[in-house]
Amino acid sequence: MTRHPGDPASPQPDRVSCSRCGTSTTDPGLTWMSERDARRGPVWFCDRCARTHLRSIEAKLEQEYW
Repeated sequence: MTRHPGDPASPQPDRVSCSRCGTSTTDPGLTWMSERDARRGPVWFCDRCARTHLRSIEAKLEQEYW
């Protein structure tokens, strides 16, 4: 049986939230960044926070030092 996005029987997509600013969405798209944290599991950053902290992310600094 095929399920369509508007079908109430379809499972709801998971919401993801930016771990810096709290912005949330059901479709993070290509501009959002995700990383796997050993303690917290998957961590998401919105496009705005990812651009703002790109240098720190690339340097692999811990998030508390951003």
